[in-house]
Amino acid sequence: MSCNTDEDLGRMLDGIDLSKKNIVLINGDTLPIFAIYIAYAEGKGFNRADLRGNTMNWVFTAWYAPNFMWETEDALKLATDNIYFCVNEIPRWNHTNIQGHAISETGADAIHQMGFCLGTAIAVADSCKAAGLEPDKYMTGIGFQIAQCNDFFEYICMFRAWRKLWATIAHERYGCTRPAAMHLRTHTNTSCFELIKQQPLNNIIRSSYHALGAALSGTTAMQVPAYDEPIGIPTEESAILTLRTQQILLHETGVTRVSDPLAGSYYVEWLTQRMVEEGKKVLKEIEEAGGFVKAHKDGMLARVLRKGCDQWREDIESGKKIVVGWNKYATEEDRKVQAFRPDPEVARISVERVKDYKARRDQAKTDAALNGVVAACEKLQKGEWGHVMPACIEAAKAKATAGEISKAIRKVMRWGPEYNVMLKF
Repeated sequence: MSCNTDEDLGRMLDGIDLSKKNIVLINGDTLPIFAIYIAYAEGKGFNRADLRGNTMNWVFTAWYAPNFMWETEDALKLATDNIYFCVNEIPRWNHTNIQGHAISETGADAIHQMGFCLGTAIAVADSCKAAGLEPDKYMTGIGFQIAQCNDFFEYICMFRAWRKLWATIAHERYGCTRPAAMHLRTHTNTSCFELIKQQPLNNIIRSSYHALGAALSGTTAMQVPAYDEPIGIPTEESAILTLRTQQILLHETGVTRVSDPLAGSYYVEWLTQRMVEEGKKVLKEIEEAGGFVKAHKDGMLARVLRKGCDQWREDIESGKKIVVGWNKYATEEDRKVQAFRPDPEVARISVERVKDYKARRDQAKTDAALNGVVAACEKLQKGEWGHVMPACIEAAKAKATAGEISKAIRKVMRWGPEYNVMLKF
C-alpha cells in the first residue's frame, strides 16, 4: 500500500506494541517516512527512546542502479544527520542498512558485494566520526543487507570474511572496544537475479539452497523471494510458500542450533581467508581512487557492476554458466503459474486519502513546520548537526506528507545527479 501519512501507518500498525516490535522502514527517502513513523508512535503514547526497528538510510547508497536520489555529499550529510539523531534520541534503533543485495543484483560478484559495502560503511562511519559521534555508539547501528547466491561455499565464505573484515575495521580504524560495535549485523536477502521465468517452480529449489547457505553463514535475519517474482508481484500462495521455506529451515533442519558449523573445514577456512585478502584489495582500490565518495561520483563503482552484469549474461549465452531450465534442460512449454493481478482501485484510493488528509489539516501550521525543515537543512549545510530530523518530526506532527517533507529538504539539499555515471561506461 502507499504510505504517505501517519494515518497510512495507523492502518498497518494499529494494535501493535511499538516498544516490543522491530519495525523496518524500507524507503529510499529515509528521513520523511522515519519522521512520520515517530510522529505516529508518539501520538499513540510511545516514548521515542523505546522504539525499536530499522531504517535503511539509503540516501547515500542508491548509486548502484544508478538512481541518484541525492547529490553525493549532501546524501552523506542527510544519512549522517539521521544517525546523529538516532544515537542521541533513539539508541535502540538500527539506523543504517548498507545495501549489498541490490549491489549483487546489479552485477557485483561476492568479492565486490563485500568490498563495496564495506567501502560504503567506511564513508558513513568516517562522516559520523567527523560529526563528533562516538564510534562505540554509532557503529552498533550500522548493518548490512547481504545477498546469498548460487555458489554455495563462495557466499558462505564471503559472509565469514565479511565478519572478519568488519570487526578489524571497527577495532583498528575506529578504536571500537564494545563487542556490539564490532559485530556484523546482517539481514540476508537471498538472490533474486538468479531466479528465472523459465520453469519457475525450479526457483523454489534455488531459494531453498540460498536460505540454507544464509543459515549456515550465521545471518541474523532473512528474506526469501517468492518463486514467481521474475513474473511479477508474488501471489498470496507464493508468499506463504516462501515463508514456509524459512520456517521449515528454522524448525525442522536443526541447522540454526549450531554457530558457524562449517568452521574448521580445510576448504572453507582457505576460501574464507582468500576472500579476506581479495576484500582488502577492493578496499585498497577504493582508497587509491580517492575514497568511496570520489569513486562513487566518478562512476568507478558503477562501471565494475556493469562489467559484471555483462559478463554474467555472456557466460549464460555461451553456455559457460549453466542455468537449469533456461540454457540447459529447457522444455518446449514452461508450466504456467498464476500471476498477481493488481487492483487499479488501490492507486485511486491512495490519492483520495491524501487529498482528504490535506483538506482536514491546518495549512498554516503545516507550512510553518515545512519552513522549519528548510531552516534545519540550511543549518546542516553550515555543519550544524542534529536539526533536520527533529524538524521533519515536527512537520509530520503538523500533518505534512512524506512527499512534502522531501520537497522541503530538496529546497536546500542538492538532489539528483550533477553527473551522469552512465556516460562513463
